[in-house]
Parts: sequence; structure tokens; C-alpha cells
Amino acid sequence: MLINKSCIFIDNDPYNQAVFTRALGDVSPETICLTASTAEDAIYMLTKENISPSYIFVELDMPDMSGIDFLKAIKQVHDLKDIPVIVHSLSPPANKIIEMKESGALAIYYRPYEYWSVCNMLTLYFGSQMATIQQN
Repeated sequence: MLINKSCIFIDNDPYNQAVFTRALGDVSPETICLTASTAEDAIYMLTKENISPSYIFVELDMPDMSGIDFLKAIKQVHDLKDIPVIVHSLSPPANKIIEMKESGALAIYYRPYEYWSVCNMLTLYFGSQMATIQQN
């Protein structure tokens, strides 16, 4: 399945998934966002379900398969190696930043995972203007 504007967000924290999908919906409502709780689930979606997203956002510190291990795995698959991957983390150590870049990360997003900071980051990839909140 080829979707023109889409992403996969990989994070085992439901709160982070909710903030990301809400922010993306405000920044780029036409973008399809798929979520995965594990890197293994994302790899299944990418390989078995033939999902080809515009971007992949992956948490650095995941149980079982880390964001770096995920990067290394997909960069070995011909059809996946050119998908831009943005790694997000609370505070990655310097050696992990170097390893992420060497493993093929497009960018590293430092959080806290707050709605407006996620909106601002997503405008770099999906929008040309900052998101605005609807006032009640």
C-alpha cells in the first residue's frame, strides 16, 4: 500500500501516541498516521503489510528492540532504507546520538512530549505554518 502523505509513530507509551496523533491531526489533517507500540510491530507493518510511509518516528528507548536497532534493521531492507526516520527521546546520551546518526537517523527530536512542541516539530515535515488552537 502506498500512501502519499503518511507516517508511522512507534512508541510504547499511549500518552505519547495520543499527543503525537492529535498534534499531527492539527498540523496536517490529510496525513495518515499509523501507530505501533513496538518496533517489531512497525517492521511487520512495513514488510508484511507493505506500508510505505513518508516518515517514521521512533522512540529511542523501547523494550526488546531499541530505536537504534530498528534503524539498523530497516536500513538493511532495500525497500525501506530510504524512508526518513526521526528518533525521539527524553535525553539521549551523546554516544547514542552519534550511533543514531551513523545508523541513518534523519533527525533526533528531544522532548518533553508536549502538544505544542510536537506541533512545532511536525511542521518541519508536514506543514508550512504553525498549528493554531481552536478557542472555545
